[in-house]
Amino acid sequence: MARTIGYLRVSTVEQDLDKNKADIALLANDKKLGRVEWVEEKISGVKDWKKRKLGEVLVTLKKGDAVIVSELSRLGRSTLQILEIMHLAKNNGIAVHAVKGEWSLLAPASTEERGT
Repeated sequence: MARTIGYLRVSTVEQDLDKNKADIALLANDKKLGRVEWVEEKISGVKDWKKRKLGEVLVTLKKGDAVIVSELSRLGRSTLQILEIMHLAKNNGIAVHAVKGEWSLLAPASTEERGT
């Protein structure tokens, strides 16, 4: 069964995750992605994503799984970090969705799944 990860990252302990959590749950429901597994961390986006909980999660996901964030900047502090994560997701068949901007990276279906 496909997994859906709701990834919530804030930089300081003063920031609140509740609104982002509600937005992610709504998007998961709209896209019929099933039950959301929550991964929360309070850490700077400057820290390499591979050394955050995000890195631990991404290596466990498989083709057909999905990650939802409130906005792409929650994945990383720089465009390069975000692109690196997107590249990994695409190559592993993992969908990535961002609530803000209604943005999605969907892994292409294999030729078997398309029936060709």
